[in-house]
Amino acid sequence: MTWRTLLLLALCGLTACTAPPPVPTVETVVVFLPATQEPPPQCVMLERQSPLPMSLPPPPKRPKLAKALPPAQLIAQAEKAALVFPTERGYHGNSARQKVLWQPGKLVVVYLSPSAATEIELPPGEQLASGLALNPDMYEVTNVRVGSEPATKDVIKLRPLSDAKQETNVSLLGMSGRSYDLHLIVGTRGQFAVRFELAPIVQQVSDDEGMLPRLPR
Repeated sequence: MTWRTLLLLALCGLTACTAPPPVPTVETVVVFLPATQEPPPQCVMLERQSPLPMSLPPPPKRPKLAKALPPAQLIAQAEKAALVFPTERGYHGNSARQKVLWQPGKLVVVYLSPSAATEIELPPGEQLASGLALNPDMYEVTNVRVGSEPATKDVIKLRPLSDAKQETNVSLLGMSGRSYDLHLIVGTRGQFAVRFELAPIVQQVSDDEGMLPRLPR
């Protein structure tokens, strides 16, 4: 046996006694990466419901036109709304004369009695252009002019000849064009006097006639 054979045998024995090297193991690692894009939109099929029946409100009713009043009723209604009765304020200052502010179209109520005449006093400066148109068999009427210019005025004394209850409308026409309308009521109790007054007119006095009036500060 030569030396080469011995060397080969020695190498083979050494190889048989040495364990083979271990096989490397590979560990699996799962990495979650963020999504790079949104998921594609999905189509959803919606079932369309049939619309519910709608109940529409009824059409508005046309307002009924008011029937025209008969002329007699219309006159009575207008005259009743225009009445101005005596008030406690009209007797201010413990005066027995009822003071009434003149208003166009108003009927001033005057209570009359045959026991005494009631005076109807016009505003200062007012004179009669036309007196009361009353039946002389039912009323006694006397006109008196008092005062001095420019405050001369007319006073009318009125007295019924009977205490029979009655109502009537009359007017006094003044030279100024104002109509003093009265609603006469005859009974057992009459007023002492009724005096008409005019609303005061405020005027601004200027220093120069060519200048505008100065406004109050």
